[in-house]
Amino acid sequence: MRFRFVIALFCALVGATAFAQVQQTQFDINGNSWAYRDSKFDLRGAIFRQQGPGPFGAVLIDFGRSRSASSNSYSAAEQLSKLGLVVMTVESSFSSPGKGFGQAAVNKEGVDRMLKCLQLLREMKGVDGRRIAAYGDGSGSYVTIGLAAERSGICTAIITAGGIANTGGHAAPGPDVAKRIRVPMLMLHGETDSTIPPERSLELKTILDDQKVQNDRYVYPGAGHDIVKTQTADVLDRIRQWLTKVGVLKGSN
Repeated sequence: MRFRFVIALFCALVGATAFAQVQQTQFDINGNSWAYRDSKFDLRGAIFRQQGPGPFGAVLIDFGRSRSASSNSYSAAEQLSKLGLVVMTVESSFSSPGKGFGQAAVNKEGVDRMLKCLQLLREMKGVDGRRIAAYGDGSGSYVTIGLAAERSGICTAIITAGGIANTGGHAAPGPDVAKRIRVPMLMLHGETDSTIPPERSLELKTILDDQKVQNDRYVYPGAGHDIVKTQTADVLDRIRQWLTKVGVLKGSN
């Protein structure tokens, strides 16, 4: 009798633990906002979905520390969704409390955050998990480069106003990370960008060329750091052309 009681108590405790673990995991979508929380991550951002069964190509975006995932400046993400893409934005590591610009974004924590977002996006109904692109702007490009260097399953990466750094003391990833990239990459930069100089994306392109990784780079003459705002139409058109070229965006998307 006592043995049965011990077994029953053990099963009850195991069941309660499993239930608590399930309760701790929550993924909510409310309109164009999403939030996810479990014992390791507390993530949030914006989501633009498509009507119909799909499957649709998708883009995971980190806009860096200068924008929050719920701000009106995410009009670029909304515009991309009008192409027939599912678009998920995530608050940057730099937007989180206690995260400073000098702290490396392309660390394990930052990449793990994006990998979790990628998992959520891939499991979303109507998303073609084989046609997902990662896009980072400004400091958000650092994590995107780190994600592109992982075996994450993305089929392409796009960065605007971002790149790598050859010397230490920067939040940007170094050449060692860039050398692990095997997915096609598009780079767009402003010629007079003083926040993240265009030489940073040129260094990245040089490595990709050396590694024979498909890539393209365009520099906007006279433009500064915020090309997503000042060159919106052309930036979106170049991204559209690139996503079509690599197969994320299709005619029937």
